[in-house]
Amino acid sequence: MRLAVAECDRASLWAQTVGVLTQAVRLTRTRGDGTAEPDDFADFLASALAAVAANVGGVERVTAGRPGSWEADLVDQLVFGTVGDDWAALVARRTEAVRVPLNVAQLVECEGPYVTPPLLTWDEASVAIAWPRDVDLSEVEWTAAERAAEM
Repeated sequence: MRLAVAECDRASLWAQTVGVLTQAVRLTRTRGDGTAEPDDFADFLASALAAVAANVGGVERVTAGRPGSWEADLVDQLVFGTVGDDWAALVARRTEAVRVPLNVAQLVECEGPYVTPPLLTWDEASVAIAWPRDVDLSEVEWTAAERAAEM
């Protein structure tokens, strides 16, 4: 459940979180003999915090608000106890897609001082592309295809 930005003030997010965690504490599971018992809330909370840490890029991001505090230390211990120091185990708990901001124009046009071999400029790249001229397209269709490739 992703909240709208307007709904994400601290007080309302805290109230929603308390509500969800209260519901989680009240969960039950059925034993093999058919009787009900409380679900494992500690496991629920630890796995949820591990997923949050994975979503934001690591436990240090979760505790960035007060690093070194006793609360941050305990959260670190809880997440570390859940996934250990295995980065792959943490990443496997992601619930959100990884988003990589990429400025294609900058990537194509700006060759950094350490890029070897240097990146092509847009003009060099468009000349180097082997356009399949044997395809039967009208001049209007070719122009539209070239404009689409430039976007």
